[in-house]
Amino acid sequence: MNELTDIICDTLNKKKNHLRLPYSLGLLAGSCFDLLAKITGEKYPISRIRIEKFCARTQFKSDEIKQYDFNPPVSLKEGIIRTVREEF
Repeated sequence: MNELTDIICDTLNKKKNHLRLPYSLGLLAGSCFDLLAKITGEKYPISRIRIEKFCARTQFKSDEIKQYDFNPPVSLKEGIIRTVREEF
């Protein structure tokens, strides 16, 4: 995850901040933003579900794609950079 956020920060010319919080504190903060969103009717970029998704362990195996002789047109890093530049 740190490598991913480093690529995004570099692409956006943003300062890297590897702030680490305990998971329970992150969930509490997300819940507070959820409550604030209900009260104000606003949407916030932080929510409990986003914290849960961000911290979930997700792994994909790409071994099976090799049988199809697939060669990606760009590297994962380049794909992330292009996406960030296009979307932001």
